[in-house]
Amino acid sequence: PALLGFLRELYERTLSRLLSDSELVADPAVYRRRLMRQLRGVQTDEASLQKFVETLPAHYVMSTSPDLVQLHFEFAEKAARGESTVELFHRPDVGATDFTVCTLDSPGVLSRLLGVIYAHDLSVVGIRAATTNSEPAVAIDVFTLHFGGRPVPPATCKHVSAAILSVLDGKTDVSAVLQKHGKDPARRQDVFSYLYVPGSPGILEFRSPRGRGVAYRFAKMIAEQRWNVLSARVGQWAGNATAAFYVEGSGHRSLTTEEVIAALGVEVG
Repeated sequence: PALLGFLRELYERTLSRLLSDSELVADPAVYRRRLMRQLRGVQTDEASLQKFVETLPAHYVMSTSPDLVQLHFEFAEKAARGESTVELFHRPDVGATDFTVCTLDSPGVLSRLLGVIYAHDLSVVGIRAATTNSEPAVAIDVFTLHFGGRPVPPATCKHVSAAILSVLDGKTDVSAVLQKHGKDPARRQDVFSYLYVPGSPGILEFRSPRGRGVAYRFAKMIAEQRWNVLSARVGQWAGNATAAFYVEGSGHRSLTTEEVIAALGVEVG
């Protein structure tokens, strides 16, 4: 059901693009201007909203609806004041639940979130992760999760949300959450291949057998190198898993292929 739902969503989005009278362009600035026109008139400070839109990564601006941008803007305002948000949206069409987490960005935050998800035996269908280019930087991560092929049950949603907020607030360590649920936080991802495309940011794509802890272990590998994840995509199907991370070194420095190979081993595409 999940795969059919995502294929239907892809079909509908593609058809909408093909039938649109507007010209298809790849310039993010065009999408930012279009987005601000669509958001005009919302009950908020337009100057603050404009500033927020300017800090969003290109892939987010080009793929997120105005309604969600407005909602995430409100979450980001709270995050800048030190208040993290976990918002849930059940998606029966794909048999999953979207967990939107908005918090101040910090080294390893994505791996900590994925650790909580893994601890509760939830399967990651996909991740849409984004980090604002602002001061302070805010992480806006949407995790599409399911439990046994169905949306996450309400009781589990409550426990996972509470655990996420506890980890983000520094009250609980993610390793303790994993151990509490019988998971080994030190376990490594031994079977995988990867491909690195240098750039600003670089694209680091992993491939491995499917598994609930795969996304967490890959994100943890990146966090251990003190690299920054600017955005991420994760998908699993037919026994396989792929995870693409847009990464950079500390100080917004581009990573070289040699650095990645030194950290992860010989590159295998």
